[in-house]
Amino acid sequence: MPAIHVLHSERNSGAFAVQSVLEAAGAEYRIVEVAEKSPRPASLLKLNPLGQVPVLELPDGTIMTESAAIVIHLADALAPGRLAPDLLSPARPTYLRLLLFMAVNLYTADLRLYYPARYTADAAGADGVKQAALAHMDAQFAIIDQAIGDNRFLLSDDFSAADPYLLMLSYWHPEPQTLFARHPGIARVCDSTRQVPAVAAANAWHRIW
Repeated sequence: MPAIHVLHSERNSGAFAVQSVLEAAGAEYRIVEVAEKSPRPASLLKLNPLGQVPVLELPDGTIMTESAAIVIHLADALAPGRLAPDLLSPARPTYLRLLLFMAVNLYTADLRLYYPARYTADAAGADGVKQAALAHMDAQFAIIDQAIGDNRFLLSDDFSAADPYLLMLSYWHPEPQTLFARHPGIARVCDSTRQVPAVAAANAWHRIW
């Protein structure tokens, strides 16, 4: 019987990047859909006390949270050398730097933009949180665009596990078409990534774009 990964997911969530990697690796998995409501179900809180998705149950029962960590693990465990640079590859440090840069900076800027009340004890300050988040986001996308250079994908002309992560975050921008017009490298990478069958398969469930 094949080993099954169990992905706890909302639609149009960070689980999109994880599902894209599962698809690209040809892994067996099933989705447990989490309703977008509060309070979170006890079944999810048991796996992740923060109540956040994605949560991935590995075939051996190990529970993983944090989308970037899951993406890194799956690429290395299920498709070594195919979806991420090998551990000793000269491209490995750049891969890790850019993926973690997106997770720590762009992802959290998205959260501050769309959920500003979580980041201030003063309800009157929510608009300031949103404005600062958008400014930070735009500055961070500029750094990513510069790192892309003339590449077809984020790291090179070959698809990697980092590409669906960038695609997801780009479409979470409040004006993705403006973002693409401003940053042609990001536009090119997103166009290339949308055409990857595994990414398109994940999008059929999530509807990121």
